[in-house]
Amino acid sequence: MLRFSKDKVFATVCIVIAAVLAVIVFSYPLESSYFPRILVVFIGAMGSLLLARHSLQKTVVKAAENFNQYKVQLNSATLVFSSIAAYTLSIYLVNYEIATALFLFFFMLALGYRKIAVMVATSLSLTFSLYLIFFEILAVARPDSLFFT
Repeated sequence: MLRFSKDKVFATVCIVIAAVLAVIVFSYPLESSYFPRILVVFIGAMGSLLLARHSLQKTVVKAAENFNQYKVQLNSATLVFSSIAAYTLSIYLVNYEIATALFLFFFMLALGYRKIAVMVATSLSLTFSLYLIFFEILAVARPDSLFFT
């Protein structure tokens, strides 16, 4: 009986979805499909990297370690999804720039990074870069906020 790991199945599904979407996205005119093309390539690359990483990995994990690993992954997933929900809510309460800078800062803090100057510089520069890419270059409409416009 063949046993497939969840990582291999997920990586393969990502690669297949990226391939199907690539056929669709690359049929659009170039002017209107910069972001979808980049996204499809990114999804395919991440799926390929996960598949390659898992294929090269030779270690066998015991059942107890497996349970602890799933528990850690569940806690991490909960942290990620709840922080993204809080970030989405904060975009509507305050504006995009403040919410993004604070989200990045506190997410780095939650991940265990402790150099405050580097965290501030990273969150501000990444916020500026995202603002420049999405709102200036791609001309995406900024989300409305409750208190600031």
